[in-house]
Amino acid sequence: MRYKRHKLQTSGAKVTLYARVSGKWVDTPARHTYMPTQRFVVIPAPLEERVAASVATRVQGAMTEALRLKQEVNATIHRDDFGNRAVDALQHVARPGGLPFVLFMLLVAVLAVRELLLRIETKRILREHNCGAEARAAAPKDREHAD
Repeated sequence: MRYKRHKLQTSGAKVTLYARVSGKWVDTPARHTYMPTQRFVVIPAPLEERVAASVATRVQGAMTEALRLKQEVNATIHRDDFGNRAVDALQHVARPGGLPFVLFMLLVAVLAVRELLLRIETKRILREHNCGAEARAAAPKDREHAD
């Protein structure tokens, strides 16, 4: 058996030697060689480049979404029946007994409680630091100016 040419084929970490015998490529099983590591190692891009690319992609997506939202808002505002629909929606919210009315009243109650708690806490802090009595400013006295 006479070998004329050889070719090397790799598949993963296994290297196989093929020989051409009588016009056909034949596997030579005695010549299998296992490589302990890869021949080529892929090195990732530096962290700054990857972060910059990721941020640029996110910003581009956000800008695209903002542009789409702007176009939808403009299309909604420039509709001929926008005023009538807004009035209908407000009447629906103002009608007592419905879920939108209950949610609106709940929102008003939560905001009022938050404001009340803020005032109570502010007075407590002022009392604690004894600034409430001395910090009151007297109204300015009327002065008569000679014109």
